Amino acid sequence: MKSNYTIVLKNSAVFGSILGGFMFVTSLLIYVLNVNVFNVFFWVIYYGLILLAIPITLGLYATNYLRTRLLPENRMTYLEAFVGLMIIFFIALIISTAYSLLQTFVIDPNYLSNHYGDFTAMMQRFNVPQSQIDEAWEKALDQSKNPWNLIKGLRWTSIFIVGISALLALFVRKKDKALDVL
Repeated sequence: MKSNYTIVLKNSAVFGSILGGFMFVTSLLIYVLNVNVFNVFFWVIYYGLILLAIPITLGLYATNYLRTRLLPENRMTYLEAFVGLMIIFFIALIISTAYSLLQTFVIDPNYLSNHYGDFTAMMQRFNVPQSQIDEAWEKALDQSKNPWNLIKGLRWTSIFIVGISALLALFVRKKDKALDVL
């Protein structure tokens, strides 16, 4: 079977940009609407739906779209699906991280400081003593002032992207009967 990497690379970049744009707009809306980010409901919706379910769904849709509409004979190897998914997720990660850095260090460096009351109220609901709340807040403020902390966090996200891409590629690929092992 002939390699289809040119088609996969080009179209994965487009879908990655779409996903990155979605993540950018979502983060921008959270900032503009001044959403209480220290709320359990926010964490469930944001991390469960926006950061996991929607990207996985779009990744599966995009690679299935590539396989069924753009690739000859509707075949995609495991490696093509894996590379396509990784490109989609990494481009979205780059766009999202660039916006996070821009917001945190250029647009509104005091964003986190302005939410001290929300953080305190959340922690008090869990009966955390005020001394521990203040200590955790100071640590969070110190970490948020260093852009390398955000960039260091990308290594765990990258490992997750590789793992989820490897898993999802199993569902997307279509192989020849006996000729294509992976």
